[in-house]
Amino acid sequence: MNHSPIISVILPFLIKNNDATENESLNNEGINNLIISIDSIIEQTFKEWELILIDDGSNNEILKELLLKRYSTDNRIKFLIYKENKGIVKSLNDAILNHCSPTSKYIARMDSDDISHPTRLQSQFKYLQSNETVDILGCPIKMFNNNKLIEILNNNNNNNNNNNNNNNNNNNNNNNNNNNNNNNNNNNNNNNNNNNNNNNNNNNNNNNNNNNNNNNNNNNNNNNNNNNNNNNNNNNNNNKNNNNKNNNNNNNNNNNNNNNKNKNNNNRSSNSNSNINDKCNLNNVKELINIINNEESFKFIQHPDKDILMWSMFFNCCIVHPSVIFKRSIFTLEHCYEENSQFPFIEDYLFWLKSLVMKGLNISNVLSSTPLLYLRKHNNSISYKNLEKQKDSAANASCYYLNILFKRFNIDSEIQNFSSSSLSMKDIIQFFQLSPSSLSKINNISIELFELAFKYLELIEQSCIKQQPNYSNSIKDAANEKMGELVSLCLSKFPNNEKSSLLWEKWLSRNPTSQLLSLLSNLNIKSSNSLNNNNNNNNNKNNNNYNNNNSILNFISDISNNNLTAPKLNNNNNKFKENGIRVICFSKDRAFQLKEYLRTFFKYLKNNNENFEIVVDVLFTYSNEKFKNSYQIVIESFPQVNFTKEDNFTDQVITLVQKTNKLQYIMFSVDDILYYNEFNLKDYCFSLNNEPLALGFYMKLNQNITYCHTCNEDITIPTLNSNTVTIKTTNDSTAAVVDNFKYFKWNRNENDCKRDWNYPWDLCSTIYRSNDVDSIINGIIKYYGIRNGINHPNRFEFNGNRPIIQKQIYQNKPYCLCLAENYSPMSVVTINRVQDVYDNPIYDQSLSLDDLDQLLCTNKSLNDEKYKENSLCLNFKSVHIGDLFIS
Repeated sequence: MNHSPIISVILPFLIKNNDATENESLNNEGINNLIISIDSIIEQTFKEWELILIDDGSNNEILKELLLKRYSTDNRIKFLIYKENKGIVKSLNDAILNHCSPTSKYIARMDSDDISHPTRLQSQFKYLQSNETVDILGCPIKMFNNNKLIEILNNNNNNNNNNNNNNNNNNNNNNNNNNNNNNNNNNNNNNNNNNNNNNNNNNNNNNNNNNNNNNNNNNNNNNNNNNNNNNNNNNNNNNKNNNNKNNNNNNNNNNNNNNNKNKNNNNRSSNSNSNINDKCNLNNVKELINIINNEESFKFIQHPDKDILMWSMFFNCCIVHPSVIFKRSIFTLEHCYEENSQFPFIEDYLFWLKSLVMKGLNISNVLSSTPLLYLRKHNNSISYKNLEKQKDSAANASCYYLNILFKRFNIDSEIQNFSSSSLSMKDIIQFFQLSPSSLSKINNISIELFELAFKYLELIEQSCIKQQPNYSNSIKDAANEKMGELVSLCLSKFPNNEKSSLLWEKWLSRNPTSQLLSLLSNLNIKSSNSLNNNNNNNNNKNNNNYNNNNSILNFISDISNNNLTAPKLNNNNNKFKENGIRVICFSKDRAFQLKEYLRTFFKYLKNNNENFEIVVDVLFTYSNEKFKNSYQIVIESFPQVNFTKEDNFTDQVITLVQKTNKLQYIMFSVDDILYYNEFNLKDYCFSLNNEPLALGFYMKLNQNITYCHTCNEDITIPTLNSNTVTIKTTNDSTAAVVDNFKYFKWNRNENDCKRDWNYPWDLCSTIYRSNDVDSIINGIIKYYGIRNGINHPNRFEFNGNRPIIQKQIYQNKPYCLCLAENYSPMSVVTINRVQDVYDNPIYDQSLSLDDLDQLLCTNKSLNDEKYKENSLCLNFKSVHIGDLFIS
């Protein structure tokens, strides 16, 4: 079978064969963890991979035999076996540079004790395909404690045992035992054999059957296997009364073997604590993942994406090496892992810093609510044993590469101003390595440290912006957040110090509203918790925390009340004065649906006014080469549309809406919208102009919408008031035409207005004034920041509906408008979901994204006439529909 892998997974391991009794359990556990790790790669949904197993000098024949027996028939798995230990750096470099298949484009890392989620490689490959500028990519992880996991698994085993049928009750004689066995649901097979039929009996044991076997042969290996499956084998040579006693002492299926020759030598199988996974198959890997996901004490970690990853990297490593995949092309003899005595134990962190600073590479993390790697924490790991040395090396490496940046951008001269300080850059970096909770517990911090730390944050911010100017807004946002944490801690330590006030004012001058709100929220929570603790436990420490937080809250409140002003809707902004509308559509991986969106948009669009300009923009992205090619077909089919490949969603939306837009109105939409009735954007915009207290015109709504699909509930139609606007249409070649356009108007603040009828900010073909959109975007950024505010279409929509945005920005525009009809010109055909930010419901459909893409390649279309027929028959009761009509 031809195998042309795209991803080479590199998995090094070192498991020595140690016969010492105290290490035998640990050795078995290491082998077991390795098999689970390997199996988690084998079961990836992405199939075009190869796995390179590097045995770095284990010299363990048992392990070698086990791996070869288990995996040698899989041609996707390669074995590199070193007789001597080369070390992680040399073994990784050798595998990547010399042993990857020629077709491999990406290198994925994996450790021998971690677990990959089945979709890990698929998710990372899709991300890299749609973000071509990213060179190195991590993913979200869930960190689990190995001892805690063993405890959970043992508890689960005990619970399962308790649920097994105990066929042997408290009886005093053998006759009672037999009677009870006859009363249970399992078959009681009494086999008196002199041959090797115990295999059948053992199979019955696995099905909770109670087998009493009287044999004269040595099949105790089978009995020990049953031991691993939580079956207690009570071997005795006495009498049947002992059988009853043994039955009374366990909750599992009891297999009582009366043997003349008992050789119970396989004691190793009883090490249940070290054997997490007895079978190491797909079901067990999935079971482990489910258990880890369901345990709340295991920590989920989402590291930052490319916008602020470089900024974050100087404070702490924010990409986990076994979660990484990178372009093979970036890894060369000149740029590979290196052993550096100046920075021991941080070969991966060193590689990331060198990639960012010296090579100018882009590093990012997949943003997902699902962990794609499960990181095992245990006391035998190299990281655990060398934790303090790693921290020291990391601080030294961070300072080393920061100095390179400072010199590159002529910032090093400013550091000379700090030369009189007793504190070094390393002191500052080590200070930032600590978590906020750890910092709050340190008492011997000087005010000088806070001043110097704030200055270094400014210099690091400047350097990162100059190195990565495309991410300047996000870096400023992250710097504000870091500075806010620093200033709040300073205020808690020195609440009445003039220098604390100066730092606060300096930070406030940067206009960090979203960070300030976050800080206020956190302080309120901590203050409340401290107060509760103080009420429940008269503890001076808690009381001090409460007083510190309270003093900060009072200080912030006094200043913020004088300095913070909410953005208001600006109806007199002359920036958007040209007559027309800008239509902005967002699309990902759905070229077919985008084509149908555009085809039906232009088919049913009615525009009889040459003086009303309509500009259509599409911001799109894709996750693989196939979808990329499909988008090219759509681009060529609609030359009148402006297509932009998504690179930085936030900046591109700001550019389209605020920087380059001059038209008075904006309509947002998504690619799964389909138009099927005639519509006139000019009339809708004019009606909006006629209603100064209305926020938007909602094409999706009509007086037949009585069901909310996203919430799965019926909804009532609010009180609708009918209005008419007179519109004069004048063309150069014709006389003026008077059009009386009728529309409905309602107040979304009324009690009967819920769900779709009170969702003011959306991306479903709703028309807004550009002035209002400008103010709403500014408000989202102000209160939720550049990074978290509008960095994704779903967050853009969600944050625009947040209470603080409504209250501060558009509460004075409570009215909404829609067509005065029983049908709409469009619906959202919700048959798939391409985002994982929110778990929005979809209708059940058998067609995948690939199936829909194939419709594009075969020139198929949606049957918009069929949709029109259904809408006119009032069959669509919801904005979101699941009907799929293909012509």
